[in-house]
Amino acid sequence: MSLREMNLVATVMLLCLASCTSGQRFLSSLSSLGAGTNEATQELVRVLQPDNIPRFVGCLLREAGYEGCDKRGDAIRVLITVLDSQDFACSNCSNSTIDQMCLIKNSLVVIPEQCRKLKEGLKLINDICVPGMGCENVPPAGQRTLQGN
Repeated sequence: MSLREMNLVATVMLLCLASCTSGQRFLSSLSSLGAGTNEATQELVRVLQPDNIPRFVGCLLREAGYEGCDKRGDAIRVLITVLDSQDFACSNCSNSTIDQMCLIKNSLVVIPEQCRKLKEGLKLINDICVPGMGCENVPPAGQRTLQGN
């Protein structure tokens, strides 16, 4: 995963966490980074294509063989864990942010062994590998058309 891709995923996850746990001011400052935009969604679609999921998971779990992982993976790992402790609920999130959270979750669900690997590796309480959980209408990255290609 490239530096830009990891930065985008970290920004989206941080935006989700900030909107769940902090005030509007912090949420606004993160929005200025581009999270919640159509561009951010398209970048997530590229990052979360089925062929990229093993690298995405490997980087988050700091597995050997995945060189070049961005250090922001540490932040993403923590954010997923914090969101997990809150049942992945985010009452203050915008619809586009919730869709991006669902895009990440639903893209992981498509590759069950990688999803389970991430769940177990991060010791998540919630089973993120179960379809649904409020994300039924959000297609995974592999079912979306990449724009700009």
